[in-house]
Amino acid sequence: MSRSKIITLYTAYVLTNVVFFAYFLFPADAVKMHLMAFLRDKVPEMEISVDDLKPAFPPGLSLQKVGVHYQGHPVFDAEKLKLSLGIRSLLGKELGLGFTCRAYEGQAGGDVHFSMTQNGRFSAEVLLTDIQLQAMDVLKNFLPHDLSGKLNGSVTLTVDGPADQSAQANLRLTGAAIELAEPYFGIDQLSFNEIEAGLSLSNNRLTIDRFKTKGADVDGSLSGSLMLRSPLNASILNILGDVLPQPLLMDKIRQKLPLDALLKKTGKQNIAFRIDGTAASPKFSLR
Repeated sequence: MSRSKIITLYTAYVLTNVVFFAYFLFPADAVKMHLMAFLRDKVPEMEISVDDLKPAFPPGLSLQKVGVHYQGHPVFDAEKLKLSLGIRSLLGKELGLGFTCRAYEGQAGGDVHFSMTQNGRFSAEVLLTDIQLQAMDVLKNFLPHDLSGKLNGSVTLTVDGPADQSAQANLRLTGAAIELAEPYFGIDQLSFNEIEAGLSLSNNRLTIDRFKTKGADVDGSLSGSLMLRSPLNASILNILGDVLPQPLLMDKIRQKLPLDALLKKTGKQNIAFRIDGTAASPKFSLR
């Protein structure tokens, strides 16, 4: 056997042993403890739970059954999440972590950057792919209604302590439906072929920059804002809407409202409305 083949086999043998012992003797409990301690130190308002942790290849960590709470509110959970260290983290004043995960029957991935000099400061960029709203239990802590549909889009978030938060989201929802907790004007469910939305968050105000719907039941648009409160279902709504119901939905509304007279009075074919009150108890009125 040639010298080069011997060196190749010996190198492969050493690497196999290194990988074997690194994986099976990996100090999962110690690494998990240090990771949790680091995150608590850098972002005191964030709590993370992890069932299991293992090394991953290419180099990184594979986390099982991950739950994330921020300021006491559940915001995210994933069946499996992989973390990898960003190269810039070795040189700069930030710790950058890339991540990919399976969550809500879809995929999410992106980057999170933690400040190494100021606790409570971090930013994130997230790409969402085929997220199923009906699988997101976290939504039930905010809205009393049942939502379904496939969500795609992107979210950017910057946090500099609990009093300084901003975010931007561009989202597309297809095959969507909302089943209302209580019927409004005889309507207990609305279906949409597509919803396009642009949202922005500044501190505790969530602004609807763009919201357009196309669907089997209704076409329309929304604008306005939500003042976020704790708990989330106490958030204050200030939303204006303009919708054009399809014929079947029109017939349902006519059973509860003198719709034709109202439309004739306004001279429009669409219905303008307002939603105020709280997320737990929204109030719907025509305008």
